[in-house]
Amino acid sequence: MRAVLSFVARFALLFFVVEGVCSAVSAAVGVWKVVRESPRLHTRYDPLLGWASVPGLSLPDLYGPGIGFHTNSRGFRGEREVADSPAGRRRIVCSGDSFTLGVGVRDEDTWCAQLEQLGGDIESVNMGQAGYGVDQAYLWFKRDGTRLERRLHVFAFVSVDLDRMGADRFAGFGKPFLDLERGALVTRNVPVPRGPYLFPWLTLLAPSLDELRMVLFARRLAAWGGLAVKVQGPQAPPLELLLAVAQDLEKLSEAGRSRLAIVYLPTILDMTPNPAFDGWREGLHAAFASRGFDYVDLVPDFRAETGGSDLLFLPATVMGRHYTIGGHRLVARVLRERLARLMVAPEGVP
Repeated sequence: MRAVLSFVARFALLFFVVEGVCSAVSAAVGVWKVVRESPRLHTRYDPLLGWASVPGLSLPDLYGPGIGFHTNSRGFRGEREVADSPAGRRRIVCSGDSFTLGVGVRDEDTWCAQLEQLGGDIESVNMGQAGYGVDQAYLWFKRDGTRLERRLHVFAFVSVDLDRMGADRFAGFGKPFLDLERGALVTRNVPVPRGPYLFPWLTLLAPSLDELRMVLFARRLAAWGGLAVKVQGPQAPPLELLLAVAQDLEKLSEAGRSRLAIVYLPTILDMTPNPAFDGWREGLHAAFASRGFDYVDLVPDFRAETGGSDLLFLPATVMGRHYTIGGHRLVARVLRERLARLMVAPEGVP
């Protein structure tokens, strides 16, 4: 009997040691990937938006040797400074998330930068930001983009950007969210709570630490005890919020004597036909078209491209699969073809 108990004790000890080592190694790998790829390397706390790029930043090898990331004094991607007036050039302002920001490629390789090939007098401004939902991209443009004279505003989004509108945080960091009150857009959770930003790396690494069984157990205890922080979000459906955002952006464009284009950017999930999801996308297109918006869905163009997903999307990372230079080139080419007419000056505008 004593021998059996001794064997069980030794086996249990070995099990706990191996389990602990495996969970620790798994957590360490997750931590390393997050540290290496995190957008927190170029962002800081913003009371309205949650986070925003640090102005005047230069990270020459952020995405690999020679694949750099830079911001100007306004926090827009790229080293070139942007004045309120484009001084005789036709300006395009691009809003969106990491697919607009251009995670994984150089400043000049983003689809927004490549839109400058639309004509010799075109200037593009990249107001994309990693992790943004439709709400944050809209709020950033409304605060900092409306002061820019422009001919065209391209407001781009991917499907998950609508999901991001549904919560007061993303990846552990606080963010604003929009809601409808008597038909009007209202911004909630502002100023954004600063707590998670005081120790940003700890907040960022928290999901990776879930690989440690003791951390996962502690989280479950907190949930059982009612101590877990509850997520807040809007009451209005995402589509209603998206359409309300588009309507307000249209008003801002009219006030700025410019034009607005709404663009649906594909992710790797859009590359495989799915009747249910494709039906949702078609419904989205119909909703915008029925309201007279200039709307572009790039999914058919991406699916028709020969060579497959690997030529259009980078390998998977912690931040997902973003566009290759070829993917950005395809976006820019299609948008140049379909939005050229919007670059014609409205009546009374030189």
